[in-house]
Amino acid sequence: MNTKAKQGVDFRWLGIPFVTLLVACGSGSSDNNNPSANGGTQNTLNGSVFASAIDGASCEVIDSIGNVVSGPFMTSVDGSYSVTLPSDRLAEDLIVECSGGTFTDEATGLTNRTAGFMAAHIAGGTANAGNTIHITPSSTIVHDLITQHGKTAMEAAAVFTDAFSFTPDYTTAPTDASAPTQNAEQASLLSGLRAATFSQLANDLGLLSTDQFALFSALATDLSDGILDGHATSGVVTIEGTSTELPVDIQNRFVRALVNFRNGRDASGLANSNIGILPFAKTAMTDNYKIDYLPGMHTAVNGETEFTLKISDHNDTAQTGMAVSIKPKMNMDGMVHGTAFEGTCSESATIGEYSCTVYYLMPSIMMNDRSMGFWELKVMVGGHDGEHAFFHPTVTMAMGDTAQVRLKGRNDKISSSINHDVGNGTGNDHSGDNMHAAVRTHPEDDSTNSMMNETEVRTYYLFKKSLTGMTGNHSFEFFVAAKENMMHYPAVSAGTTLNSGDLNHELSIVTMSVEVSTDAINWVTATDHGGHGHSGQWVADNISGLTDGSEAVLYVRLIVEGEQKTTDGATPNALPATDDANNHYAKFIVTPGGSGMSM
Repeated sequence: MNTKAKQGVDFRWLGIPFVTLLVACGSGSSDNNNPSANGGTQNTLNGSVFASAIDGASCEVIDSIGNVVSGPFMTSVDGSYSVTLPSDRLAEDLIVECSGGTFTDEATGLTNRTAGFMAAHIAGGTANAGNTIHITPSSTIVHDLITQHGKTAMEAAAVFTDAFSFTPDYTTAPTDASAPTQNAEQASLLSGLRAATFSQLANDLGLLSTDQFALFSALATDLSDGILDGHATSGVVTIEGTSTELPVDIQNRFVRALVNFRNGRDASGLANSNIGILPFAKTAMTDNYKIDYLPGMHTAVNGETEFTLKISDHNDTAQTGMAVSIKPKMNMDGMVHGTAFEGTCSESATIGEYSCTVYYLMPSIMMNDRSMGFWELKVMVGGHDGEHAFFHPTVTMAMGDTAQVRLKGRNDKISSSINHDVGNGTGNDHSGDNMHAAVRTHPEDDSTNSMMNETEVRTYYLFKKSLTGMTGNHSFEFFVAAKENMMHYPAVSAGTTLNSGDLNHELSIVTMSVEVSTDAINWVTATDHGGHGHSGQWVADNISGLTDGSEAVLYVRLIVEGEQKTTDGATPNALPATDDANNHYAKFIVTPGGSGMSM
């Protein structure tokens, strides 16, 4: 038995109900132990040891100073166990420790792997609320934070949740995500998927499947200073028994391990919206570069999002003159789609820092933290075939002013492009990125193909960039993009050709007009900056009728190649200009902010 808790650590535990026990009063003896020898009633604790299910693990229940309370006892072939405890010990903090036994590795499918140390901490005084505790990679990391690094239960939970973006639930029985139990509930599938991610992480780091138990300990050591970055207060963290150091982008590696497992042996059938919010790790390593994501004035939102990519080598020397480009993609349930973005990031005045802009079509997180799927942002250094890394920004709903509006063509049409869910919900992306999870994209994503010759009217997207100026004289800057297919939303200016090469839907834009108004009667023509290296950028100056600090409406109408776009793709109706049902224009709700910028 690996009794880490017996090494004289200063335990500073709180009575936080991480997991709970149900007091089952009675008398008698147990085959595993004999708590009745101390007098009092017996209480049964059930659960499992899982990484996946560990058969034949040897376990004990100990107290905070290392004294055995119950055991030893063994796990069954499905990883389950049952042990009796004396009721007079339930007010104490207790630990369930296990080691040994065999398991099947989820990431590789290798069988009869020898398991290492796993454990869970049970907060004292939490009886009567439950009767199970499942020992998982998550519980083991939290246990180590408490017993080896002096964290309270509350501190350990907070640090873990901040790093991995989920709160460990030790009352839920996990099921093997590579071979789930029939009719397993979603909570069990998700718990198993999260356990499998640690297995995949070990594999991605080049470790043996049996090294993942040392990885749990290393991750706890890394987190002991509150940040998952490959370093602890004492320096670089090395995984015990190996020569492998935790990389500085270990949080990003964890997210990538989840995606990699989803693209590989995942058989959970969970949809992308079921897997929760992914950690937004802001550092990623490539063969030669370290890439740091630096948020802009605001976090990623549904609408314009500006940010900076800091490019350095592995010695943190800034890299100048690099070709840096991006490619965002949304992974929803049963489909993937792109969004509008400025493909090239420009180097700023600070050497090695590159300014980028994405116009997110939708949030990944809705109200009440409901996931819609997850965004991934591919960063390429040195062109499409250069080195690349991935980030997974958490994109929230834009608050306040309208972030984007949409107008549609009538005769201006494109091929319908729909990405379908396949089979059990897993598959591979055909875009060449080998990146998406739980969906498969089909050839209809290419603009030269159509699905049964179906068409849809083209949608134009107008994103707010800024509103500047003062009462009586404002300037409104916005970005215009259009849909070519599910994956491509290029910027639109005079001179743009949409769906180039598509015999049925190519549109060469020679004339284009965008106008802005505060009353839908008097219009200001916006200036096209597309010819100055800013494709899609439009600015309307000298706008009157707005008052600083007062919410108002900006009406925007769009005419491309003589066709006025409408809110519903129908012919412009004959309703009065200010009628809410008028389909001639889109409406931005704005609040001017005086001489500064209204974002």
